[in-house]
Amino acid sequence: MARQNPKRPARRRAKWHQAFVDALHTGLRRYRDVLELLPEFPLTSEPMRLDLLIIKKQPGAVINKSICR
Repeated sequence: MARQNPKRPARRRAKWHQAFVDALHTGLRRYRDVLELLPEFPLTSEPMRLDLLIIKKQPGAVINKSICR
């Protein structure tokens, strides 16, 4: 087990992913009929997860957002 350096304060993890998910929901609301957004999607049985999984429900749909290309 890793020991923490007593001269260095503990690093706090930024809780940015909820803001990221909310921003994507807002930015992609126009496409809510063709996308499914699944926050905190588990990848395995381990605790590691994606911040957000976006599923394109209609393969031929065109998404005109640079973040989705």
